[in-house]
Amino acid sequence: MTRMITAIAIAALLACQTSTASAQDQPQMSPEQMMEMMKKFATPGEHHELLGGMNGQWKTEMSMMGMSPTEGTAEGKWILGNRFVQLNYAGTMMGQQYEGMALYGYDNYKKKYTCSSIDSMSTDKKDSEGMLDQSGKVISFYGTMDEYLTGEHDKPVKYVLDLTNEGEFTLEIHDLQIGENSKVVGIKFTRVK
Repeated sequence: MTRMITAIAIAALLACQTSTASAQDQPQMSPEQMMEMMKKFATPGEHHELLGGMNGQWKTEMSMMGMSPTEGTAEGKWILGNRFVQLNYAGTMMGQQYEGMALYGYDNYKKKYTCSSIDSMSTDKKDSEGMLDQSGKVISFYGTMDEYLTGEHDKPVKYVLDLTNEGEFTLEIHDLQIGENSKVVGIKFTRVK
């Protein structure tokens, strides 16, 4: 038993030394280099400009699987120096009034689009990351969500944001566990101003 404890202690010590050595092997950056790197990853670019297509005031039409379409409103605006688009929306769902907010951005470090959303129909926050397709106008985000109506946790979901057309854009929500015909929600945003 004593030999086993000694072996574990030696292994832990070696792991700490290896970790410290690899950190010391990293080249040291000057304050100027650090500021340059910070600037590189903190500056909005062309990917952020694409998201700017959601800015403005919109009327929405939402269709859910097996239900009649409902109307609502949305407003998108830049925040934090054009780093994120904040999209506020309101409407009705299953006969209930709801409102929500989504933050869309682009992570220069990860090289991925990001979205976080919250709404008055739940108490959770939905996060997803995505990539742009070859057209340069459609972003597919992947994330998970909890479905309290069915008791499911962390079910895989895909969000497809199509910014192809000026004056309108669409958002689709896909339940990836369904398989084919996975679209469960579709929202069309038409510009008001």
